[in-house]
Amino acid sequence: MPIPLANAQRMLDMRTAAFRDLQVFLREHGPVDTAEKEAEFERLRARAEAVVAALGESLAA
Repeated sequence: MPIPLANAQRMLDMRTAAFRDLQVFLREHGPVDTAEKEAEFERLRARAEAVVAALGESLAA
């Protein structure tokens, strides 16, 4: 059963936002050279990975 178009669009928007947030962080705070920056980068990376995984699972269903 395909996912509804509105849900797919919302998930794509979440994916775009997650990667945009990573890009902005790296542009404004890079290089990642402190423990605080490393922690924030890892948080943003984990969020992006979770969104991509959820999108993949939804598309596979």
